[in-house]
Amino acid sequence: MVDESILHLPSTFADFLSSSPSTVVSTEKDHKDDESGGACIPASSEDGDKSVAIKVVQTHLSYVCLVNEHAFKLKKSVNLGPPFTDQTRLNERERLCKGELIKNREWNTNDMYLGVFPVCRCKDGSYKIVKTSSPESDGLQVIDWAIWMKRFPCESRLDKVLSREAIDTDMISEFGHRLARLQRRAQRVHVNSMRRRVEEEKSSLSSSSPVADMVAVIYENLDQLLATEMAQKDRDKIETIREWLKSRLSESAELIRSREATGMVRELHADLHSGNLFIANCRIEMFDCLEFNEDLAQIDVVNDLAFLYMDLIYRKHESLAWALVDAWLQETGDFDAVQLLTVFAVYRALVRCKIAALQGERCQCDYLGYLDLCARFIQRKTGAVIAMVGKSGSGKSYWARKLVSSLGGIRIRSDVERKRLYQTMLDDRRRNDQRDEDESKSSSLEEKQQPFEEGDDGFKSKKRAKIGNDELPGLYSAEITTATYDKLNEAVKHALVGRVTIVVDATFLSHRRRHDLVEVVRDMNRSNRQNQAHPVSEHPLPVFVHCTASEEVMKSRILAREQEGKDSSDADLRVLQGQQLDPFAEEDFVIAIQTDGPEEEKDSILHEVSTKLRRALFIEG
Repeated sequence: MVDESILHLPSTFADFLSSSPSTVVSTEKDHKDDESGGACIPASSEDGDKSVAIKVVQTHLSYVCLVNEHAFKLKKSVNLGPPFTDQTRLNERERLCKGELIKNREWNTNDMYLGVFPVCRCKDGSYKIVKTSSPESDGLQVIDWAIWMKRFPCESRLDKVLSREAIDTDMISEFGHRLARLQRRAQRVHVNSMRRRVEEEKSSLSSSSPVADMVAVIYENLDQLLATEMAQKDRDKIETIREWLKSRLSESAELIRSREATGMVRELHADLHSGNLFIANCRIEMFDCLEFNEDLAQIDVVNDLAFLYMDLIYRKHESLAWALVDAWLQETGDFDAVQLLTVFAVYRALVRCKIAALQGERCQCDYLGYLDLCARFIQRKTGAVIAMVGKSGSGKSYWARKLVSSLGGIRIRSDVERKRLYQTMLDDRRRNDQRDEDESKSSSLEEKQQPFEEGDDGFKSKKRAKIGNDELPGLYSAEITTATYDKLNEAVKHALVGRVTIVVDATFLSHRRRHDLVEVVRDMNRSNRQNQAHPVSEHPLPVFVHCTASEEVMKSRILAREQEGKDSSDADLRVLQGQQLDPFAEEDFVIAIQTDGPEEEKDSILHEVSTKLRRALFIEG
């Protein structure tokens, strides 16, 4: 018989696991690869090395055995009750291990998860983890199951990296884009099967709605938090958070239902905080997704995102938090989600607050930190709208990016949303077209996206896209331009409801477009004044940031952008020549930026403009 052992363990292994002192640490360090804790037992590896020692650390649900470059994760035989997990049966632990392997392979892209293998008792009383699929036939008794993983250095875990200030915006932005793509591939959930425990006095929502499911989980966490000794002195503060959540969930009930109906509730990672991320090959990688309860993993995509967003802010990296959200939105175009971002961030912070409170005095600092973060989130009274104005090549997108980083908030780009809308139109027409595949291919966006009418952005062309016998408006036609600005205005509405600052990156050369944006905010303020059920503060009117540069500089920027070929804008020199700025209205609040000045002046300009915007729009900072 060929020995297919992965790891040999002494006869004391089972006793060691059952008697090993817990190394579950605070919520700041609640991950299994915290090498500062744990205890060691001797072992030998598959290559016969007798000198290896296993360091065993614990989480609430697992033992993790660390040996050389590998890690072996075993499920504890515990029953935490609903809605969590019962791991007391061997076959259930096997199922959970295999489910964890499958799920994590969907989210981890560096082949970290190697397999699930049985932990067996040998005839001599020792133990080993084996590769064989039929250990019983070899005289081995299966006593447990282990997930075999590649081990990564503890210092590469994201929470450790953040504490060293060793991560930049580009890395977090790349992760935001990749997370969005992975979420898009995740399985949709059409009927959320969470437990429905919403008492009549806690919600007027139907107990069969996805909103009610969410409220049930949130209230349960609040109840558990209030039951802890640590929370007794903060009952009033926690009750204020409860009322805020109740109001905001009711206010967003229709949107939450709509998002479930359109497939935004999916089977996701669901435990996306910095302790479950690490750096490998200059990329952020995910591991250890929530696998033990299907209901808790079936959540809205923005709920998934909100955990890391909240965690980054908690760790004093707010600019990275907004860079993450901005990248995710650029990839998805899911600006409806902004309305719910703070709600889910508060929920996630409350869960961490509860965990800290349950662990007692040694985690009081974490408890107070998360509670204060909840209070900070709910103190946001209004959103803010900043609209970039300027011709092509004037530097609008550069300064929009800078302002988002400086002020915190999100950005929506007309160039990106225009193409997204147009591609959606083409895809819809193709689905309805009965032509053969070759004819369909001949009308791809890349070949037929040329504009055909002159719009208020200065674009002009004679070509139209064609799908079968249907002629479509051009990418920069008046029809698509109007639809694009409608999308921008809708995003503004969701940002204001979510009390978020939004930078709208478009030309806004037309007085009509600027007037429409101002009216969006005015209409929301009028509606809010009439809504006694959910009164909110008045949102300040938009501030227009007018970017200017010399004709020569704008031309050189456009040519450089065309040569590089990476920007979303298709504006060329002909477009620039056709652009004219309508005069601003007397009531417009305008801040001007001359964008072609010396490089060394940019930081001082950014500081000056950011200060003016904070004052005008009541942005914290």
